[in-house]
Amino acid sequence: MTRRTFVSTTAAALAVPQALSASDPVRVGIIGVGNIGTRHLERRLLPMERKDGILKMTAACDIYDRAKFRAQEMIGLSSKDVHHDFRELLARPDVDAVLIATPEHWHAPMALAAVEAGKDVYLEKPMTRTVAEAKQLAEAVERTGRVLQVGSQWVSDPAYHQAKRLIAEGLIGDVVWMQSSYSSNHPDGVWQYYVDEEANPETIDWKAFWAKRRSRSFPASASSAGASIGTFPAASPPTFSTTGSALCSMPSARASPHA
Repeated sequence: MTRRTFVSTTAAALAVPQALSASDPVRVGIIGVGNIGTRHLERRLLPMERKDGILKMTAACDIYDRAKFRAQEMIGLSSKDVHHDFRELLARPDVDAVLIATPEHWHAPMALAAVEAGKDVYLEKPMTRTVAEAKQLAEAVERTGRVLQVGSQWVSDPAYHQAKRLIAEGLIGDVVWMQSSYSSNHPDGVWQYYVDEEANPETIDWKAFWAKRRSRSFPASASSAGASIGTFPAASPPTFSTTGSALCSMPSARASPHA
C-alpha cells in the first residue's frame, strides 16, 4: 500500500496536513484504547506503521489505567506519550491526525476540539448523538478546512462501490429485487460485553467519563457495567456475517461478467 492510496482510499485514512511532504509519515494519536480502539491498532494502524511506513503512532489517550498500559505496550510509547486528558494530546505539535474511538457521548466534543486544534479526524460511528451536534461539527470542519471521516467502514469497502458500478452500468441486467442481511453469531449473545475484573473507581476516571452529563454511581458489579466500560474477551470475539442476493435479468446483448 502506498501513502497516496492510504490517504485517498482506505477506511482508516486520516487526511494529511499540507505541511507534510509526500514522503513523511502521518503522525497519529489515538483517543480511546478499548475494544474498538484496540482493534484499530491491531488491524490497521500498527500494520500501516510497521509494514507500510505510511504513518507513525506518536500518542495515545484513555481514562482507564489498563487501557493506558495496553496502548503503551502495543505501540511502544513512553509514559509521557500516554495521556489522561485528550486535550493534552491535541495540543501536541507531533500529532497530525487523531482516531477517536470513545463512548458515543464524547464523539462530538472530542472531534470538535480536534479540528479546532488543527487535526484531521477519523471518528468512529456514530458521528454524534444528535442532529444539532452533527451540524455543529460539519460547520467546524468546513470552517477549519480539516478533514473528518466517520467510521462506517463498510461504506468505504471497495466491494460495495464495485457492486454499485455493476448495477449502474447494467452489467447484471435490470435489478428488480434485492435482499440483504447483517447477522451476529456469538455464543454469548449480541453486545454482551466482558468487563475487566480490575475495572473500578480507582482505575477508571468515572467523573471524566460522564463529563457534564448527569453522572451515575459506579456499577456495583462488573455484569451491570458492560455497556459503558467493557471489552470483549480476547478468546471469544464476536463474529459477523453478511448475505445478499439479487433477482435480475441479463441483457440479451451482453455477456455475463461472471462468464
